[in-house]
Amino acid sequence: MSNGKLPIVSMEDEELFPKDSVLNVPQALPPFSFALFEQLYNITDENKTIWWSRLIISVRGYVANYFKNEEQKLFLNDDAFILLHKIFVEKTEPSSAIQFVEALYNLFCIPYLADGFIYKDQLRLSTNIQLNDEDVSIINVDDTRFRSGEIVFGKFNETNSAIASYQKDGYLVFMKILIILLNTFAFQLKEGKEKKKGIRFDIDNEWQPDDRVVLYQQFFTGNRTWLLYDFDRYIINFHRPNGVCVIFGRSYVEKKKRNNCHLCEACGMLEQQPFQFPIFRNIKFCTENCLSNLLEERNITL
Repeated sequence: MSNGKLPIVSMEDEELFPKDSVLNVPQALPPFSFALFEQLYNITDENKTIWWSRLIISVRGYVANYFKNEEQKLFLNDDAFILLHKIFVEKTEPSSAIQFVEALYNLFCIPYLADGFIYKDQLRLSTNIQLNDEDVSIINVDDTRFRSGEIVFGKFNETNSAIASYQKDGYLVFMKILIILLNTFAFQLKEGKEKKKGIRFDIDNEWQPDDRVVLYQQFFTGNRTWLLYDFDRYIINFHRPNGVCVIFGRSYVEKKKRNNCHLCEACGMLEQQPFQFPIFRNIKFCTENCLSNLLEERNITL
């Protein structure tokens, strides 16, 4: 038996990230081992912070690209993935990663469950949904499920109920991918070798995300401009000043630098075309807020 390694995650792995025309959201989560998740989450690996961060970045981008024209859903799902990042990477939330995973399973282990607010809009997909007593007793609807809803979506009220209906697809896809990775991890523990080969996105400088990790706006042929949303800004700030390297990969950033693109000296944001950012007293900055922060840090007075 091996202690295991963090599984290889590739956007080209269609088991993890299928290139479907419509986002494939599972109706329910299959059973999985919480103990195995704890073992993966607590693995001793100096690169596990970047591994979890890039996993969340990749899943968020994959999901977001399916509804990039649905602004409200996009912004609310960014909030969900920011929360996942705070729990799995930063560990700054009251709930631990294992508690959050258990809560998500409690919420989504029964297809089309009609009570509460989680699946109320999915009732339209079927008019013949029935739960037997055994199904209900497993989840203890009035107790465990309600507490799990508060862990994930906050106190039950009309606003959080509406938010949940927008965020649940993102959480379901994240958990679907995580469970696949847990199965890979279990194989590695048993066989003592990696199940798949590929570029390790936690340690390899050559790793680059494909277009589905980030959102681009195409203005004319050959030009792609990265669209910054709340999630992107959050990641850039958390990994400051290397946030762009975390999202795009170091090789991509170095290539842009060779093409005369520079980083904001405050937050590390990358120019998307040469000479995009203004300069003040030889300080490269992307926003007035970044300039203000730099002037304060360097005790520069105007």
